[in-house]
Amino acid sequence: MKANKLTVGILLVVALLVVSATAVLARPELAQFTIQNKSDHTVYLTMYEATALRHSAQNIEYPAVSGGAFYYMAVAPKTTQTITVDRALYFYNINVCGGKTLSSPIDLVNGGKIVVPSACLTYYPTYEEKLTLDGVMEENTLVAFSVQNMTDAPLFVAMTGPQTLSFLLDAHGARSFTATEGAYSYSYQCKGATQYRAETGTYTLRFHDTLELGCD
Repeated sequence: MKANKLTVGILLVVALLVVSATAVLARPELAQFTIQNKSDHTVYLTMYEATALRHSAQNIEYPAVSGGAFYYMAVAPKTTQTITVDRALYFYNINVCGGKTLSSPIDLVNGGKIVVPSACLTYYPTYEEKLTLDGVMEENTLVAFSVQNMTDAPLFVAMTGPQTLSFLLDAHGARSFTATEGAYSYSYQCKGATQYRAETGTYTLRFHDTLELGCD
């Protein structure tokens, strides 16, 4: 009989704890805030309620809050973490990619989420990781491309544009380069029956494209 009473008592305590936790989550003044860290670095975030009059993107006015809510999060690499916050407008400072710091207001009246991209530092125009934290990455302006010699003789090639490239191509040889994106002018010498002649043209660098050079 005592065992049964003890069991009932434990069940009541567990039920009360579940009800209490549910009640906390159901409190209308609270919202969920998530950081999804897709990078290989720990993310550190401090976030505090607005201490000056601010307006959200929807022009909702948030008066200054004295002694407002403050939150701190450290989110390990490849980890997602969610906390419960007061519904309010906040200002956050976030440290990502092992040292880059960003600051911005964030409206958490209806909750919110920050996704830290998997690529830190740089990305290329073909990079397609959408809906991630703005300002983390900086576009890489270097383009990888190749130049192919279509002739039976070596060619010395000069390319001028955002930067200057000068190089020798073996007969039917190819070389690969990484250079600043943009339009380039190129020139090289073709061997004729009695003398050399200049061949010129323009070329806009394209990813993994090959510029073929020949002598008609």
